[in-house]
Amino acid sequence: MVALQGDLSITLPLQSIEILSHGRAPRVIAVQVSMDARDWATKFIARTDRLTVDLHNASTRYVRLISDCRDDTAEARSFEAPQSFFQALGIERVSLVSGRGVLAIPAPEWSEALPQGQGWTGGDGIYSFDLAALDDRSRVAFVFGDSFIGCVDPTTRQLHHDVMINNCMAVLDGHAPEAAKFRFFYPRQPNQTPVSLFTPDEQLGLRKDAYFWMQDGVLIGAQLHFLPLIVVPNPQGREGFEFAFEGTVHLTVGFNDGQVNLDSVTQALAPMRYRAGNGRETIFASAYLRRANYPQEDEMLYAYGVQSWETHRPVAARVIAKDFARFDRWTYWDGRDWVADPKAAVPIAPAVSSEFSVSYCDAGFYAGQYVLIWQQWGPGGKLAMYTADQPEGPFESHTELYYPHEAENSGTIYVYNAKAHLPISAAGELLVSYNVNTTSWAEHETNADIYHPRFVRLIQLQ
Repeated sequence: MVALQGDLSITLPLQSIEILSHGRAPRVIAVQVSMDARDWATKFIARTDRLTVDLHNASTRYVRLISDCRDDTAEARSFEAPQSFFQALGIERVSLVSGRGVLAIPAPEWSEALPQGQGWTGGDGIYSFDLAALDDRSRVAFVFGDSFIGCVDPTTRQLHHDVMINNCMAVLDGHAPEAAKFRFFYPRQPNQTPVSLFTPDEQLGLRKDAYFWMQDGVLIGAQLHFLPLIVVPNPQGREGFEFAFEGTVHLTVGFNDGQVNLDSVTQALAPMRYRAGNGRETIFASAYLRRANYPQEDEMLYAYGVQSWETHRPVAARVIAKDFARFDRWTYWDGRDWVADPKAAVPIAPAVSSEFSVSYCDAGFYAGQYVLIWQQWGPGGKLAMYTADQPEGPFESHTELYYPHEAENSGTIYVYNAKAHLPISAAGELLVSYNVNTTSWAEHETNADIYHPRFVRLIQLQ
């Protein structure tokens, strides 16, 4: 048998494939579709002069037509182009019919807008916040986790004079992907060595080598509130994962005319890493519910954490926004009701990545639902989505949306922690990022393009 394989370059819900022949039954015995060109769904078909293969809205990027021609024949070897393949098999036209579902389109314009020249050259843990509520100006703040500060050779793509800091911020003037309108914020020592934007206050009494791993944040009034993880080195961890968690801190930061105001930073220990009643380590907050103009200070704020099972599972909490720092006023979803005991928190979905997002959808066939974007585990983890009618779920069966191919380039590269960015999503769309990284420090040095967020646009197809 021989096959013709096509790459659509986008991932869409495929309702059916229609094959029209030149007045005779085409020599096609099966159609295969796949999101990643590895796992294929096969539909065997009977021969008629017009074939319609129902694919039930399967998320598809790659399509194969398989013929009954033996691959050692001269006929098979003549298939040098799709046109010759079609002619030999008696095919006049192949039509792909999209169905109802989510269309996923790579958005390289956002990856390219993040600088890769001199200064910040790459990072992960990307979160975004609309600052328009502060002064009615169109600006978006971004928070990054571990970041390289250095310079990239434009020809070789090698990273030079690089320093890794644990977190930084950027402010984008406007909402469009324009590199010139990004401004990054990270301090420098007197000798000009870059350092992390947020470092533990000595008054917290932490280890001298402790640092912060930023989680999602929420803008309440004029302050961004975070619950970063306290991280300490762990030499026993495998390469690229030599760290351990020791707790959480409540950190706030304000802005002054679009600039990060470091004089406004406050820090206090927070009891948001603990062992729940089910025995599982629980950490808040990986995500906060996102919707337009939310939250006002008197509104209920929904926060999401993770519990450590065989994989991460999400848990939910809520508090009146203005009481964010009053942790005794938080309540937790126990599967039936909101209760005051944090140890009663139970999972609201079967699995999530350690970072994810929950957004309220106000348009399309998901209108009125809550959309949880996450990334499956594994080197080439697919971007996936849950939906629910309530912010506390349950988020049950998931839909796979997109396969990131970067991990195929090396055995050390992995992708992780997809999440949506409502502040920079176009109307009717959801812009999603995911991180690309490598466990090899040498690979970081020789290819600065690896450690950089990638973006995908999600669009509902009716």
